[in-house]
Amino acid sequence: MKKVILGMRSFFFMAAFYIVTAVSLIGACWVLLLPERYVFHYIRRWSRSITFLLKYIMGITPQVSGLENIPTGPALIAMRHESVWETVVMFSYIDHFIFVVKEELLWIPFFGFLLKKLRCISLRRNKGGAALRTLVTQGKERLEQGYKVLIFPEGTRMAPGSFRPFNSGLSFLYEKIDVPVIPAVLNSGCVWPRRRFYKYPGTVTLQFLPAISPGMSRDQFLAHFKCVFTDAYQKLEKEPMHVEKN
Repeated sequence: MKKVILGMRSFFFMAAFYIVTAVSLIGACWVLLLPERYVFHYIRRWSRSITFLLKYIMGITPQVSGLENIPTGPALIAMRHESVWETVVMFSYIDHFIFVVKEELLWIPFFGFLLKKLRCISLRRNKGGAALRTLVTQGKERLEQGYKVLIFPEGTRMAPGSFRPFNSGLSFLYEKIDVPVIPAVLNSGCVWPRRRFYKYPGTVTLQFLPAISPGMSRDQFLAHFKCVFTDAYQKLEKEPMHVEKN
């Protein structure tokens, strides 16, 4: 019976998610004519609407700490990626930031236009060295313009508890810029699993860790980042988390 109820809640949430998103994308037609800051605030309202639906339909609530570690100026935010959750709710917590996204997302009607308007960095992930050069060139440009750049250092969504080598783009960017790097870890994959229909009630913990200052060599930075990031994530995994899966 619990599984049936969970399935119904997941269905109603996804239906509401797509309806709200579709209406927001249609409404974005006129927003695209406005300056970039208005587009960002428009997307923030959408983000908060989805966060509301997550809480009151699915029982998924956020617990965010470390926001004080994010500077007001440019920064590189290197975040664990486990779910669609973080790509939705980040607009509710971080100002003046852009994502590094895969190029295919720019082909989605309306949504792709919004990403372009926000000046997100798009990469062809199968292009190897060319994608790395694009990331470094455009990332450096955006940071110099005052943006915060959010990058997923493992390159793709990861299952809870799993790891893969960090992309070289993170350390290359660190070497080329003079801004702090903010590691961030979360456990969103436990409540909104990758490529699964079911969503599970629970609390998503998101932690922004203390900034890593510029000035280290690329190898020193990567070793330090790996230690800080992995240690924080493993501690987060050990914390009790109530997720209803039955």
